[in-house]
This record gives sequence, C-alpha cells and structure tokens, in this order.
Amino acid sequence: MRTFVDLEVSTFLLSILLFLEELTITSSRSPLSPIQYLSTLEKGPLYNDGEGEADLPSCSKHSICNRIEDYSGNARVHRLCRCPNHPRTSSASECSQRLDASDGTTIVDDTQLLKTCGPTASLPVCRFFHDTAYTITSYPAQNRTSQVVRCRCPAHSHMYLLKWTQKHAAPNHKITYHHACSPPTFLKCGAEEPCSLFVVTGTNIHKQSVCSCSTGLTCPTRLNDPSVTEMTVDVNHNATTYAAFCHKPHLST
Repeated sequence: MRTFVDLEVSTFLLSILLFLEELTITSSRSPLSPIQYLSTLEKGPLYNDGEGEADLPSCSKHSICNRIEDYSGNARVHRLCRCPNHPRTSSASECSQRLDASDGTTIVDDTQLLKTCGPTASLPVCRFFHDTAYTITSYPAQNRTSQVVRCRCPAHSHMYLLKWTQKHAAPNHKITYHHACSPPTFLKCGAEEPCSLFVVTGTNIHKQSVCSCSTGLTCPTRLNDPSVTEMTVDVNHNATTYAAFCHKPHLST
C-alpha cells in the first residue's frame, strides 16, 4: 500500500521531469545571467504577444492577464492578455499591477503573482495532487502562450507541474502544461542538495521547489541571493539552471 510519503516522492520526481521538459516551449532568446536579468526589471512590462497593448489577445474567462515575478526584489510585469470590454489602445492599468496578494484578483504561486480580470473568490478550492490549479498553453506556430486559472490552492501549499498534453492538429498545434497543488513537502534537503531550482530562459524565470530546509534554515526565493549558484547551461533549450541552497536567514540591518 502506497503511503503519503511514497506519493509525495513519486509526484516530486514526475514534477522535476516535466519541469525540465517544459523548457522546450520557453523563449528562444539567449539566456540571461542574474545580473543581466535584473537589469531589465526597470524597463516596463514585457509583452507575451507582440510589442504593446494593441498586439495582445483578449482574455478568456479566468485568464491570467498579468504575471508579476519578484525573483529579485524588483518586480517585473508580464502582460499576457487584455481584459474584456477594454479597447486595444487602453493602458495596462485595466489589469492589476499591484504588488498586493489580497486585492481579490490574485493567485499566489511562490514569488509570482498571477492577476486575473475578475475576482478569484468564486474559484473552487483545488484538491491536492488531483485538480489542475492553472494551465499554460503554448502555440509554437503562432509564437503565443496563454495562462488560465482553474481553481485556488489551499493556504500554505505549493504548485508543481502535474502533467502535459499535446495536440498536433496544424496549424493549431498546442502544448498544455497542468500545474497542481501539494501540501508543504516532508522531503528534507541533504547537506549538498538544492532546495529549489531556477531556470532562466530569455526574460523568463521558472522556479521549482525540491525539498524543505531543516529547522533554522531557509530556502532562497530570489535569483540574486548569495546562496544561489549556476549549475548547468543547456544550449539546446537556451536555458541556464541555478541551484538554491538552504542557508541561515539574512539579518536585516
């Protein structure tokens, strides 16, 4: 009979494999170092499709209109779609850019804020290891992606990559990645094991939790933390992987 820990271990391994597979749909731009990435944070929103508001598609129900990353201490807004009933000439203010997780339109995924056009309170609560919390769908031929929320993870849980599906019908070939919720991990990090992985592809950063730090230690949440080091460079996927290691909390001055 499989125990909860057995399920968590197998889910973790599947999540890591799918996480690495997901890199095949990310940006084709050259990977940036942490310093290069952080230098782009003051340059305004990044547009998922095109160069400005006029190029964005309209959001569908429960679409994520803005993804706000805070892997550096300086948040960066990724514009994904335009909320309904807003003209193409409207500004990005139609979709919240506030660094406020309690504004009623936000789903929190680690150090990412996923903003929706409407309230998230009406979304059902996800079941651990079962329900898809949100999906990311890539249309390679159209150089387009969309992100849609399905349910809300319970408090203090983590999101991980559950599975992926693919449809080959041209010209609408698409790959969909399903992210699910899990409770805080019981897997403890070894002395030389990373607690999280950051993968930088172009101007995108992906973060995957690996294990929990021992009591008195914490896992870095930002790419520019001194405990984050470069691990591998994947030329085929234009991706650089950084490993985050447990450390004692930094004392504020």
